[in-house]
Amino acid sequence: MQASRDEILADDARRIVARLVAGGAEARFELEPGVPHVWQFWQGYLPEADAAMDRAAAFLRRLLPRAGADQAGA
Repeated sequence: MQASRDEILADDARRIVARLVAGGAEARFELEPGVPHVWQFWQGYLPEADAAMDRAAAFLRRLLPRAGADQAGA
């Protein structure tokens, strides 16, 4: 989960990640300084958005093959 360091929802995002981790999920929380709420929508225009989306994609790529393998064995 990614949030702007300056946005009002940052604490909510942090609590969501904490609950996910407490429930056994793999989750990450990233605070990005100096960007507006939903800065990721500006991918292709803001370098910070490009970097945020790259990190999110890398996290999902790492998790999704494992999830597919778990389902194949079920």
